[in-house]
Order: sequence, then C-alpha cells, then structure tokens
Amino acid sequence: VVRVDGGVTTEIPLADADRTNPAFRFVPPDEGTYRITLTVTDDDGGVGSDVLGVNIANVAPLFTIAAPANVKEGDLVSFKNVVRDPGANDVVTYQWQATQLNGAGTADDVIVATGTSPDFAFTPAQDGSYSVRIIARDDDNGQRSTQVTFAVANVGPVLTVPAALAVGEGSVVDLSATVLDPGVVDTLVLSTKVEGPKPAGAGNGPTIFSAAGLSASFQGMAEGVY
Repeated sequence: VVRVDGGVTTEIPLADADRTNPAFRFVPPDEGTYRITLTVTDDDGGVGSDVLGVNIANVAPLFTIAAPANVKEGDLVSFKNVVRDPGANDVVTYQWQATQLNGAGTADDVIVATGTSPDFAFTPAQDGSYSVRIIARDDDNGQRSTQVTFAVANVGPVLTVPAALAVGEGSVVDLSATVLDPGVVDTLVLSTKVEGPKPAGAGNGPTIFSAAGLSASFQGMAEGVY
C-alpha cells in the first residue's frame, strides 16, 4: 500500500499478517489517494497482480468532553484528553475559551481564560455560570467545535480570629482578624462587634462596641466574659 500525494509516493507499513491475509485490511493514517497492489502466487510459480486506487476523505477531530460537576469558586477546572483525530498523521491545533456568562446576551459575557494546548485548565474567580468552548483544526482543514456550560458555586469567606484573651478590666483591648475568600473578585462587607458581659444563662450579652472592618480597639470593660 502506498499513498500518492502530488506525484510523491509513501509506502504504508503493514504487518506481515496483513500482507499475506486473503481478507486484507489497513487503517489509512491520513486523507488522500492510496494505491493498493495485490499480488497472488500459486505453487507452480504463476503470478498475477492487480492495482486498486482508493480515495480517503479527511475526518475532522472528534471530542470526548463533559461538563464538570460540583465546581466552587477557586477550584481548578481542567480538561484533559478531550480531542482525538482519526488521522494518525494529522497535526491538530487547539483554541480554548472559558467565558463567564453574565446575562442573556453575549455583550455581558466576559472571557476569563484562553489556551492553545491539547489540555486546558482555569480557575473561576467568582460564582456564576460559565462556558468552555474548544475548536480543533487539523492540517487538512478539518474543523470541529463544541461547548459545555456549568455552574460555579459561591464559597463563603474564611475568618482567622485571635485566640481567647485575658485582660484586666479597664485595659485597652486590640482585636484584629484576617479573611480569605476563594472568590478573589468578591466584594466583602466587614464588621466587628463586641458583646458582653455574658450573662450566667444563655446568650452573649448586649452589644457594647461595633465598627466597620476586621480590627478594633476599645477599653473600659467591666469584668466578665465578652
């Protein structure tokens, strides 16, 4: 078997079992014109041969892709081994695009990541609806595209607060905390509130101090648990 391309012939490697099997088969590695030569020899030395021409059409790249599930903002979303081209000799190029879908029309959508590698990954910075689109082209102008959409859930901020403090009544108390939100573009509303002294029963006591932000400094407390 040879492939004919512009007058240039390339022999297609075949296994010995395929070469000598009456039921012949082979897998074309690329589109184009192939010439198959069959030669038959009998046990008396007689030889007969024939040539068959076969035109093989190109097949565009194929996809195996599914929308990810249970995604949260800050998670890494990855797509691997998505594209397969039936032509073993084809050279495939890739065009990935991840978009945050912000409304009914595309004018409100925001492209958040792109890529040109066989695999693709991105991290959604905010909750909402997203789409990922892949366009694959081979070097014989075969092209195919597909798209998946999925939801990204919000994740609440994580606070780190100081350990319990022991101070004397009337002392100045300085409080501070840190906050981490996986949604890096989320808008946070921060406030600090001090309640106490805690009564003997259930409850936290009245609010004696409140301020915006995650730090506060105050004094003048009576003894008790706050």
